[in-house]
Formats: sequence, C-alpha cells, structure tokens
Amino acid sequence: APYKGFINPRLSLVTDAQGNVCDVKADYTESYEHQMLRYSNEFGFLSLKGEKSSLKEESSSKEESSSKEESSSKEDVLSSKAETSSKAETSSKAEAVSSSVDDDVKKIKRSFRLFMNGVASSSMRDKGLEYKINWGIPVTRLRDMAVQYAPSVALAERLWESDVRECKILATMLMPAERFSEPMALSWLSACNNQEMVEMLVFNLVQNMPGVETFVVSLLHSDEHNAPLAALHLVSRLVARQNVAFMTDEVVSSFAQLVIKALNGTDAVLKHAALNSVTRYVDRELKGADKVVELLKKHKIDIF
Repeated sequence: APYKGFINPRLSLVTDAQGNVCDVKADYTESYEHQMLRYSNEFGFLSLKGEKSSLKEESSSKEESSSKEESSSKEDVLSSKAETSSKAETSSKAEAVSSSVDDDVKKIKRSFRLFMNGVASSSMRDKGLEYKINWGIPVTRLRDMAVQYAPSVALAERLWESDVRECKILATMLMPAERFSEPMALSWLSACNNQEMVEMLVFNLVQNMPGVETFVVSLLHSDEHNAPLAALHLVSRLVARQNVAFMTDEVVSSFAQLVIKALNGTDAVLKHAALNSVTRYVDRELKGADKVVELLKKHKIDIF
C-alpha cells in the first residue's frame, strides 16, 4: 500500500442504534496534495502570533491621543490633529507593508509542505546539518519559489528571523544585494549554524554586495565565528569572476596563511573550503598565484 506517513486521516464517529459512540473510523483516501490545499483554504485565516496584542496597543494609543486632544487648547488641537493625521498616514503605510509581508511569509511557509523531502532532510541531519525545522527542499526548487517574489528587505529580514532552513535560504535570495551592508553581513554570518548556510549566504548575497572586496579582506584577518570559512568561499567566488584586483601582496599572504592554517587543522569543512579556494586561485594563474604556491611549499604543503 502507498506510504501514508505524511497524511492525517479524516476521522468520523461510528454510533450504535441508540446513538452512542462505539468506534472512530479513520479515512486515508484523501491525497497529500489535496489535504495540504484543503488545510490552506480552511485554516489560512488564522492570525499570526502577536496580532491581537498589536491591535490592542493600537487601540490604546488612539484613545490616549484622543484624550489629549480634548484637554488641549484650540490651537493645540489643530496642531495635534495635523500631527495625528501625518502619523496615521505613516502608520497606515507601515501596516500595509507589514500586512503584505505577513501574507507573503504565510504563503511561503504553506508552500513548503508541497515540496517537502523527508529523505533529504534526514540525510542532512546525518551529515551534521542541524536545523530546528528542515523540509529538505532542494535549492533549485527554492530558486523557483524566489522568482515569484520581488526582492524586499522587509521580507528577507522576516524570513531570516525564522528557524526554518528554507526560510533562511530564501532570505539570502530575496535580500537586495545593493541594500546589504557590511554590518548586516557580519550579523547574518554570525547567525549561521552550519556550513550550508554560510555557503548560501556567500553565494546568493555577499559576493554581490557593495564593497565586497573590502569585506573579504576584513574576513581574512578575522577569527570571528564563520569568518574564515566565509572568507575562503568568498575568495573562490571572486576568483571565478576574475575579480582579484584587491589581491595585493599583503592580501595574498593573508590568504595563503589562512589556507595553510586550515589544511594543517582538524576542521574537515574548513579544509575542504581551503583546498577548493586555493586550487581555483592557482589553476587560473591569477596575480599572486606563484606566491601562494611558494608559501605553501615553505610549510611542506605541495598540492600542485
């Protein structure tokens, strides 16, 4: 029989001649896709957590504003009304944006159920890629989902706050690169819990941000959480685009020292990133490649 592990049965009561419940019948005939779409239609109206308290706060704020207007002078009333009108217009616009973002987030999360892959999720967990919630959706599918939404700082930030793997990856795809600053990059980088998220952040977003050349140099000199791994991935991406003007002799030395430290260390993920990065750099015979090889050989690392 087909596997029904992800389908909730439709339960119906069985009664006897006197109307007493004597059994519960479980019906599994509904398909998974139909059930998810039915849930979306029947329960999509449920409010987000915190919505009710937000409405109460808004109501309280309006009452307080009204009370102040009544006790003020005629001139103050006119001024207050003008100010209130301006604030109300700004608040209305902000609420409209927030409502739109909330709707998009709910729509995105509902769609995950249609593409969930339990086998992939379990495999990631076995390989040490820990997430609070992981639907196992392939990155290619997430890219298809991302093109359905316009790039948005508000939507990307809301998705990044989520503990869901797919939300975080989509956040790196929907954040406008031109609006992504170095402080934001450091904050997001420090929040990455595994190598996949570091790779997604660098590949989808950081490599395209303004001032990326300065940022990668700062990462090469940093020991902060995820900085070395991000630096190696970022050098690989910039090298692939032949963007190496920033690789001065000093930067080349810093890059080589990071590679040497990684290859002599015990972190398998960092080793793999270092090997890929230095191989791509040297194979393209770019500026400073000879110096990198020379420094590696001095430390008895001969991989070329």
